[in-house]
Amino acid sequence: MAVHDFEKIFNDKIDNEIKIEPKDWMPDAYRKTLIRQVSQHAHSEIVGMLPEGNWISRAPSLKRKAILIAKVQDEAGHVMLCRTSYGPYARAMVRICKEESFHQRQGFDILYTLSKGTKEQREMCQDAINRWWWPSLMMFGPHDNDSPHTDQSMKWKIKRMTNDELRQRFVDMIAEQVKILRMVLPDPELKWNEERKHYDFGEINWEEFRNVVKGNGPCNKQRLEARNKAWEEGAWVRKAAATYAEKRKKKISKGTLEAA
Repeated sequence: MAVHDFEKIFNDKIDNEIKIEPKDWMPDAYRKTLIRQVSQHAHSEIVGMLPEGNWISRAPSLKRKAILIAKVQDEAGHVMLCRTSYGPYARAMVRICKEESFHQRQGFDILYTLSKGTKEQREMCQDAINRWWWPSLMMFGPHDNDSPHTDQSMKWKIKRMTNDELRQRFVDMIAEQVKILRMVLPDPELKWNEERKHYDFGEINWEEFRNVVKGNGPCNKQRLEARNKAWEEGAWVRKAAATYAEKRKKKISKGTLEAA
């Protein structure tokens, strides 16, 4: 078949909500986008374990230690993509959604406990909210009109919601949750918009966002050092795995020849 025939089959699958499987034909750009997102998500999961793991030994109780250990194990076990058109990710989402729901509850439980504690603990809770609110909104990526990949990813159904749509959902949820904590979000422009049925919120500092993306975040140097150290110390594992795979390949090949 000609390339345009394969493209038609691919597009028909996307339009009809049929998942794209690893051995299916797919445009090079679709494959490239998947690889880019897999890399980004894998990186975020690995780096996400570092601060969590750092607190395991300092957690104030056995319960808190167990929760942190479980969370680190979860981060090591997946990457996330929301109802993607790519089959393997879509099937993995069943487990991933459950895990992320647990992670969200764990974070809220920590803040809830602090908010019910001493004056110092309540101040710690508010301080954490103040420091992480804007970086949390940056986490969803640039505005849709500044995102070079969003439009195509939406057409291919790799993404089901845009950056701004996801960010709005997050703001709407947290603006209500923070009331339970009796804390405030550090945004004087935050208010309910009755006409839109959503919360309005202030503008993100996009200069800070771009600076972090370029590798100038507050912990970037330490995170890179940790990843480089892990890569160097894991060289023997990669070598052993490659040697085993080569021996297995030769064994299978020899068995095939003898059977013939």
